[in-house]
Amino acid sequence: MKQINRKTCIFVMLMLLVSIVIVSNTTNAAQSHRILGFARDNSGQVIENGAIITAIVMNHVEGSGWPPTYTQTTTVDNTLDYGNYDFGEQGITPPSSDYIGGAIYFHIGNQNSTNSTAFQNLGFTNLTILIEDIPQITDNSPDSGHTGDSFTFNVTVIDYVDSPAELRINVSWLHGTQSGNKTLTNTVSNYFAGSITLDNYSIANMAYIIWVNDTSGKHNHSTLQTVTVTDDEDPISHVSGISGYWKKASDNPLTITATASDNIGLNNVTLYYRFNNNGNTSWGSWTIYGVNITPWTTSGHPTWSFTFSSTGHYQFYTIAKDNATNAEVAPGSADAICGYDAVLPSSSVNAISPYWKTTTPVTITATASNGASGVKNVTLYYRFCTNNASWGAGWVNAGTDPALPWSWSFALSNGTGYYQFYSIAKDNATNVESKAQSAEASCGYDFSAPVTTVSTISPYWRTANTVITATVSSNNMSGIDTITLYCRNSTNNQTWSNPWVFGTADTDPWVSAQWTFTFPNLTGYYRFYSRGTDNATNTETLPGVDSPDAFCGYDAVLPSSSVNAISPYW
Repeated sequence: MKQINRKTCIFVMLMLLVSIVIVSNTTNAAQSHRILGFARDNSGQVIENGAIITAIVMNHVEGSGWPPTYTQTTTVDNTLDYGNYDFGEQGITPPSSDYIGGAIYFHIGNQNSTNSTAFQNLGFTNLTILIEDIPQITDNSPDSGHTGDSFTFNVTVIDYVDSPAELRINVSWLHGTQSGNKTLTNTVSNYFAGSITLDNYSIANMAYIIWVNDTSGKHNHSTLQTVTVTDDEDPISHVSGISGYWKKASDNPLTITATASDNIGLNNVTLYYRFNNNGNTSWGSWTIYGVNITPWTTSGHPTWSFTFSSTGHYQFYTIAKDNATNAEVAPGSADAICGYDAVLPSSSVNAISPYWKTTTPVTITATASNGASGVKNVTLYYRFCTNNASWGAGWVNAGTDPALPWSWSFALSNGTGYYQFYSIAKDNATNVESKAQSAEASCGYDFSAPVTTVSTISPYWRTANTVITATVSSNNMSGIDTITLYCRNSTNNQTWSNPWVFGTADTDPWVSAQWTFTFPNLTGYYRFYSRGTDNATNTETLPGVDSPDAFCGYDAVLPSSSVNAISPYW
């Protein structure tokens, strides 16, 4: 702000005391009236450099052909020694003498001055022009904004005493639960700006008042302004993860849960699904399952009771809509997936061949199948008895195989006897096969060889074919299958041949076991052994040479004799 020096004060006083009036001719030529002095506000502060002063000269002659007013401008210059404005040596020059005597009114900027004078031809006037100089506010701020976004106040302030840097501009604002007092910054010329962030959770109008204070204590404020605030943020929703991919009949219907949120409140959440019955990429179209119109009642966790229509694979996503009708964009992929399988799996133990086993463990196999979810595991059950009739307390779990091929290394831990088996399958949807507990396969276990014996042959010496009989003293579990007759022969009852088989094995020893022995090696000594094989293929061990079951001798040669000669005959 410019201070008035002593020299300037003296000049002003002299100019107030002296008036020079030069009388012009009375022709209609151009007139001139020089006006100069100080431009101030009512408190005595000088007007800032560059402010435009407008002089308005009134036409003094009614009905003349000249315009009713004539205007001329100058600018404030605080470097002048005799004031801070001057309309120049040429003065104010209206176009005709019709303006002589007319009133001259003044504006500084756009503010009227209460000071005036009369136009004089070829004279000058020293005049102090005063204005109120209350800061003038022009609000250029937008009339709309968006929740949670930045909003910039843009204000033009005109003050003819203070420079923009000396002004203090504040905006008191309120939106939703947010409020503040924002100080604006001078950006360029008389422009001021400052930004705030609108409440993200309110679509009520934002209200504000602009306040301006200058250094001389003058102030001004705007009326209450409002800004329309809309919500341009889409709501967010997502189907919560479904625990366990496969679902079964007892899970139908399934509760589908989503999470949803929005800054100004949810209106509804829609569940979409699509279906695939073969597990490949050929999905059906997305279909609306249901609209939850009260998602806020579950604290932003809307739910649906989803009924599976058939066995297969299902995908889900949600679309939320808020109270401003903003709708979420459909996702590029499903939020959650699951499968539905209400078909029970099936399984069966494969036939065990051969039936009789002589060693342990044995490999038991099964076949199993399922629809959509696939077989997860197969459990083998067995039972045991010693007589193939009295099966005891019940079935025993022999183990669960979790992967193909379905097989078990089964130890015949109950010992010799009879074993029966069946299987139960479970699928990946936890469906369990349902069937009667009955044998699907069976086997027997017998690891002991039978014991047979050739019956005693009496009398020892034989002269013709002889019927030899064997008996079974122990046929174990599986039962006798065949008995073979072995023989050793000797010519001296000391050195014996290797054992050799006589004829063919008896294939129905449970009826009778006998052979008609023909003594193929003729006269000599014979030792006999029987060797049994049971239905489990266990075969009796052949006894040693000195441990025959039975023995005999064979002599088919007739003896010869003659009477010796009697001598003398007489």
